[in-house]
Amino acid sequence: MGDHKFVDAVCRRCDRSELVTTHFKMPCRESVTPGASTTEPPRGEPDALEDMIKGEEPVPSSMTSALPELTTRGGGDNPYQWAALACAAEAREDWSEAIRGFRNVVRLRPKCVAAWKALGDAYRREDCPEGADRMDHIRANRGRAEAAYREVVRLQPDDPDSWERLGVTLKLREKYAEAVQAWHEALRLGGNDSFLWGDLAGAYYGLGQHANAIAAFREALRIEAKQHDERPSRSREGVGVDRLAYLWSEIVQAYRDEGQYLAAASACRCAIRLGDADACSWEELGDLYEAQGKLPAAIEAYQQAIRAIGEAQANDEPPISDLGVTWMKLGNVYEMHGQRAEALAAYDQAIAPLLAAVGEGDALHRDEWASLGRMYDRQGKREEAAGAFEKAVAQYRKVLDEHADPADGAYDWCLLGQVYRDQGQYAEAVAAHKKALASNPKRADCWTSLGVTYGKQGQHKDAFVAFCEATRVAPHGVHAQRGLRETYGCQGIPAEASAAFRECCRSSPTDASAWQCLAVACEMQRVAPEALDAYRKVTDLTPEDPWAWRHLGDALQASGESTEAIAALRKAVNRAQLMEIYEELRTLHSTLADEFFDEFVFP
Repeated sequence: MGDHKFVDAVCRRCDRSELVTTHFKMPCRESVTPGASTTEPPRGEPDALEDMIKGEEPVPSSMTSALPELTTRGGGDNPYQWAALACAAEAREDWSEAIRGFRNVVRLRPKCVAAWKALGDAYRREDCPEGADRMDHIRANRGRAEAAYREVVRLQPDDPDSWERLGVTLKLREKYAEAVQAWHEALRLGGNDSFLWGDLAGAYYGLGQHANAIAAFREALRIEAKQHDERPSRSREGVGVDRLAYLWSEIVQAYRDEGQYLAAASACRCAIRLGDADACSWEELGDLYEAQGKLPAAIEAYQQAIRAIGEAQANDEPPISDLGVTWMKLGNVYEMHGQRAEALAAYDQAIAPLLAAVGEGDALHRDEWASLGRMYDRQGKREEAAGAFEKAVAQYRKVLDEHADPADGAYDWCLLGQVYRDQGQYAEAVAAHKKALASNPKRADCWTSLGVTYGKQGQHKDAFVAFCEATRVAPHGVHAQRGLRETYGCQGIPAEASAAFRECCRSSPTDASAWQCLAVACEMQRVAPEALDAYRKVTDLTPEDPWAWRHLGDALQASGESTEAIAALRKAVNRAQLMEIYEELRTLHSTLADEFFDEFVFP
């Protein structure tokens, strides 16, 4: 997006204007009446106008007495009067009037830093006028706020607070690289609090630099933890949210997208223990447990999320999580865990609000029709599923036909492909995914979805290529890496599989599942030393996982290193139910299993 200029002239009495800043057009001075205070104070002298706007000096009564005239006439060339009007409006949170006042201050005193800063703040806070498009209003005002803050840092480049405000606005406008630069400048100038580091982490996350985001979040947590018991945070004072809990909840996504599920789940639990125990936090924890395959824990977390939603509804609190979506996730996990009856009941709970909406004449979104079709399909209601999928396809097609720019259709083409795949229409699904990639070849989610579709057809070589491309576009993409790993054991996977897994391990060195896949790929290619090193790395990363030790023991036994194999399997036995390990070993090495039964299970 380009820099925003004011859409209307700040001086309606003058048609000519000259550019006096990079971002704004200011009116000429011909209309200024003699005696008005439009000149800047001499360098080095205190500026009463700046102090008045910052609240360090009281507003003179002579200024407040002129406010009714400013309000009715809409004119005036005394910056102090306009500052008084703006400050009064700011105090009562009338941001539109504050904007009018501060704009006139900078019209008359274009070097007044406090006025530019207050103007940017007011633009960020102004409510949407009645009848205006809310998103258009927000986008326009964020652009104006950015321009105001840029003027602040131009006039006062050594103020870390000014750079921090600019960074916040740039992040809101999704200008993440520029936001990172602004916040680093704030840090260079001495800014150093948990808010600054947290905002920097958010910008890094927006850039997809998850490792940098995690490092910044950790610094924010370190600072906040040190100060947490000393004083209430700005966040808690303002909106009743514990800042430390908030930071823990924010780092979860960065850990998750970096493939560090254990760390993500731990962070989520920290947020919940510190008081951020709302439905969203429980649902996020359920998602993390599901991704790790910890299905009982995922079930419990989703149940907690549903209870939290119910409590919020009972207290007439606004919804922060979709109850139907949470029931659907719970149903999915029940089904994966083999609890078919519970899954069907959960799907009924998820379907009910959608059917109620249809019964009341509400139009379902295309994504809702797709979800409804999937749940019907899992319930075995093929006819109802087909009807829901048909409506989803029709809506996706309609939206895609209406896209003015084909490049905007990548996301919807990808989702349409998923609906086709759910119906078993693989040729149509592949065609839709390819259209998505033709629109935007840099979308890792589209490459991942194409890989899944190929895998469903048994085209594992094509699936592997698609997943590799997804990880090339987004090296830390969790779903792409998972898909890549799931193809390694399929017949026909090329020898370069181990190279792809090495790259995964290089980019995510703490991702135990990536090392596990590298180990198996190396075993398939009979590269035993590298396989053993990878298995050992898995046990280093997950020392309490009995199956990590079991896999290492199995690999050591296959390499003829029986002594080390027994030591590894002993650790596996110590970390899991003995009979569970024994039964698994029986399918692999009956002789070794008998030895373990005699030595460990029933000595």
